[in-house]
Parts: sequence; structure tokens; C-alpha cells
Amino acid sequence: MRTPSQWFTAMVAGLASVALLAATASPADAHSALESSSPTAGAQLRSAPDTIELRFNEPVLADYARASVSVGEGAPTTLSLEVTGAVVVADTAEVRTPTGERSIPWTLRYRVVSADGHPITGELRFAVAPAPPAPDTTRSAAPEDGGAARTEDIQAPPEPDQLKSTSWWWWTPLALLLAGVALTLRRLTRGRT
Repeated sequence: MRTPSQWFTAMVAGLASVALLAATASPADAHSALESSSPTAGAQLRSAPDTIELRFNEPVLADYARASVSVGEGAPTTLSLEVTGAVVVADTAEVRTPTGERSIPWTLRYRVVSADGHPITGELRFAVAPAPPAPDTTRSAAPEDGGAARTEDIQAPPEPDQLKSTSWWWWTPLALLLAGVALTLRRLTRGRT
């Protein structure tokens, strides 16, 4: 027959095990999620894309896939989609982009249903910045200040997957703390029996 301290130790060890398992499970393990996109979130493009590709971690159902895009302050435009397994390609070739020299924000909103029946909604934001005007060929290519010529490249920020924090890291000290408490209580109660 087990003593109360043995029951308590077993209970704390069980809770620590459950906490550790829950901590190591990522959201992608539980449900479908967007893995990557092209263009990436936050990207600065030189021209409007003809397509936008969304790649999920599990296949999605073509019948339930929907997407729309808003360009600048414009109204959302419903997009035609092609779904192949876990990849959704949105046709944006007909989307009108305002002209000008400033960066124009694009927002893609999507809703798909994974093969296991879970809906996935989200949005992808990026911008289209037209290429700078061609340099005047009648002027010298050297800068007037005598310094080195500079070029500015617009680079996309890291993929959202690269920015994911490891939210499980704080569960490890918690599990160790619970295990330490269980062992301490076990030793304290062992001397009383």
C-alpha cells in the first residue's frame, strides 16, 4: 500500500510529465499552420507579383480556400486560387497597382480548411516599391561629394518561421522546479513515517 507521500510524489511527477509534454508540443503539432509564403511577410518588392504562394504544413481542402488582396487603401479583390496539397497559389496578375514613387502596401487575407477540418485564417503583408527612375545618362555617374557611389537594396525581413520564439524554454525550468519540490517533499515526509 502506498503512503500519502508516495501518492503525492507520483502526482507531482505525473503533472511534471504532462507539463513537459505540453511544453514541447508546438502549435504546428496541434493544428495546421502557414509555414512559408512567397513573397515573405514584410517583403519589399520592386514590382507587383503575378502570384502569391502560401505553403501550409498539411494539405488544405481546395473547396474551402478563399483569399482576397487589398492594395493601398483600395477595396479587397477576391483572388482565383489553385490548391495543390499544402500549397495555395493566388493569381494576382490582374490586380491593379497604383503608380508612383512611394511604397504601396499589399495585404493578402486568406482562409483555408486543413484536411483534418480545422480552419486557418490569416493575413500576409508586404509592399511594392517601384524601381527608382533610371539615372540621367548626361550626368556623371560619380557622386558630387567625391565619395563612393551608394546603392540601396531593399531587403525582406526574416521569414516568420525564423522569428518564431521557442515558447517552450520556460517550461523546462518549471518542470525542474516541480521535480525538485516533489523530491524535497518526499524526503521530508519520509522521515515522518
